[in-house]
Amino acid sequence: FHPLIAAATAQFGHGGDQAPALLKLELQRAAWDHIGPARTADSLNRMDAVIDDLADRAGRAAVPDYALWNQAFIEWVELRSLLDVARAVTAAARERDASVGGHVRLDRPQVSILAQPYSTVVRGQTGNGGGLRVQAVRARRPRMPAMRLLAMRLKDAWRKTQAKALCLLPPALLDPILDRRYRAILGPGDAAPAVSPGGPAAAVADAAE
Repeated sequence: FHPLIAAATAQFGHGGDQAPALLKLELQRAAWDHIGPARTADSLNRMDAVIDDLADRAGRAAVPDYALWNQAFIEWVELRSLLDVARAVTAAARERDASVGGHVRLDRPQVSILAQPYSTVVRGQTGNGGGLRVQAVRARRPRMPAMRLLAMRLKDAWRKTQAKALCLLPPALLDPILDRRYRAILGPGDAAPAVSPGGPAAAVADAAE
């Protein structure tokens, strides 16, 4: 953490020509355009260029020399963190070179359900200047048993059929059905059940039948 602390401390009183809040807004807009839900190899390359440019300009950000609620410093710290996140997302999206789930590659085919499943792991290392160098690698996961995969696909098709049928109902019939379903999901006391990150409830497709 020492390089990060040193870089943050050195930013106090920096009289640059860039406003951290505006740089952060520019990054957020570029991220939506280039690494949003739908991506291409060209958009990922453009995002790399945006990140490099904003990282350089972040070094010229103006931050007053006081510590009590220094909004410019807060924006600068958030900008540096968002740049690291953008690097990680871009690297992971480039490694995941096909469409699957919520990750859509407009220039690549859909992943086959028979393909070898894997997770994308992003490793980062802080450079001398405090910036993050990232590398995305694939971590193979065990295949889902064929019968469970078939059952999951059938359930998914049944849910979609039900959803289409519900859309045809008039509101007088549809509203009570949806109300019962929402209450069943919430459970007693209308409180949503707790879901532990990484647990079976958070990854239904991987849970044992």
